[in-house]
Amino acid sequence: MNPAVIRLAVLRTPGAWQRLAAIAAGIAVGVAMLLTLLGANAGLHARDTRTEWTNAPSGYPEESLTADTVLRLGEIEVVRGQPVTILTIAVTPDTHIRLPGGLPVPATGHAVVSPALAALIASLPGDQLGDRFGEIDGELPPTTLAGPDMLAAIRVADAATLGESPRTQLFHDLNGEPAYSLTGAYQTVMVIGAIALVIPVILLVSIVTALGAVQRRERLQTLRLIGATPRDVVTITAVEMAVTAALGAVFGTGLFWALRPLAAQIVVSGTRFYVSDLVVGWGTTFVVGLAVVAASVVAAAVRVSRDGIGPLGASRQLAERPPRARRLIPIGVGTALIALGGLNGDVVTRLVEDLGIYLGTYRLILSVTGFVLVSIGILASGPWLVRQASRWLSRRAPGAGSVIAASWFRRHPAAAFRSVAGLVIALYVTTVFAGLASVINQQYAVVVQLPGLMPGAIVAIELEPGEAVAYRERLDAIAGVEATVLGYGLAPGYADLKLESNLEAEAAARGLDPAGLSAALPAPVVVPAAGAATLGFAGAPDAPCVGFDEETYTRQWGLAPAPLLPSDCGWRDIAPYRVLYVATDGTTDALERVRTAVAAMGTRTL
Repeated sequence: MNPAVIRLAVLRTPGAWQRLAAIAAGIAVGVAMLLTLLGANAGLHARDTRTEWTNAPSGYPEESLTADTVLRLGEIEVVRGQPVTILTIAVTPDTHIRLPGGLPVPATGHAVVSPALAALIASLPGDQLGDRFGEIDGELPPTTLAGPDMLAAIRVADAATLGESPRTQLFHDLNGEPAYSLTGAYQTVMVIGAIALVIPVILLVSIVTALGAVQRRERLQTLRLIGATPRDVVTITAVEMAVTAALGAVFGTGLFWALRPLAAQIVVSGTRFYVSDLVVGWGTTFVVGLAVVAASVVAAAVRVSRDGIGPLGASRQLAERPPRARRLIPIGVGTALIALGGLNGDVVTRLVEDLGIYLGTYRLILSVTGFVLVSIGILASGPWLVRQASRWLSRRAPGAGSVIAASWFRRHPAAAFRSVAGLVIALYVTTVFAGLASVINQQYAVVVQLPGLMPGAIVAIELEPGEAVAYRERLDAIAGVEATVLGYGLAPGYADLKLESNLEAEAAARGLDPAGLSAALPAPVVVPAAGAATLGFAGAPDAPCVGFDEETYTRQWGLAPAPLLPSDCGWRDIAPYRVLYVATDGTTDALERVRTAVAAMGTRTL
């Protein structure tokens, strides 16, 4: 066939260039978004690698502190609603240990902080934040941080003081282990998002191919008239789409690299990305472009072959083949897989372990496979649903116009659904992403206040024996502190070890009922009845002291108010103080002053 005739028929028809430009632009946007998701996925893995030092590994060597070991205590504090990752360490003066990033270990009482935390410290008075870290010797490099907004610090404490904490462990270095929970949650979102982006690209090609259908049919019918076979028409359409899609993929790749600084501003888990995190290798880029081009070519070729383009004169519109109910199978199977992936319990865990598959991988596979099948099922079942709706409409049509419309829908259900397929898929994808985002936000949200739990204006401080009086005097002097309440009791598990020996004998000598200790102090904390009102309780029982479940009330693990139990204050002479409640005026400044003072005293809040 004469190439000049083909070029004239393909490119010189009305609207040809506009149609091809629209396809290329849509593919460019899709490729850019797909590469951004892949870059963000790689960035999350890079984050985990850089911040492994914040996660203590399992297995703690039973050794003493030497030049080759380090005591470490990792914790997260909240400053003005923002989490701060703090690693407190202790080393010997001749230590060989190095900080993450190769930094030398500062002197005792000194710290290194992230640039974002350094800026926050500079913006607040020292008694609200800076005093928690002592002297600042420098900043953590980007190679140790999740992102430019990460608040983190490594501070050095005295070995004797740090070693008193039961949560301190001894290690040979400051290396940690990857945090899988965050990456796994976001990785599921990104894998589903990457797949979801391919579907609109294919729909775009199909819809734009249908635009100007009359001119397109005349153009292709002209090719048939001058001797092109149906196979030639499909080949010409495929080549046309391949060139257009390839140009769109090239422009999309350039768009991705140009928009990387803007994409890096997206906040994930409290911090933005470094621009250098959003990198996609050229091999991956080529595979993505090739896959998009191949999908576009197949979509265009299938669409043209189904149209049955014949020579000029064959203009009678043919009815589509009626869709079958088996088109509902993919959406049913996909829904079942998603539901199966959401099942919990020991039985599911054992079955997955027997298969030798990690539970997170098992759920990711089922969720992604289910999402793909449901997406395919929506597109496949749409024409069948349209045909069923048209049959229902034809039986209840109020007039001739409705009958004609119902008849057209019944004869052309695929064409009718194609006009809204993009909207339906977009609604489904948006719903999935909204649900996943809400789960992730709920997983990492910090509960500030719930009805029946400790008021947010109160700070609970963990005590060690002999510290109560000194702590109370210091905290009472802080501006914004309105009252302090000492709670006494036995730490969980302590009663089981001591009740049958010393405590029981001492209780009998004081005339106290040992059963009362078992009822009031297995894990709860006891405060004077007057202090219960300060802590936010109402309706205290008629008793000199009251007890309540500190785990439920203080740590906000429960969803119902902790009940008050009457108690004998005589137990105060036996059971040690274990918690100090500090009631503030509720201002952020007062809360931060208390938390800073607590950190400076070497203890922690509950």
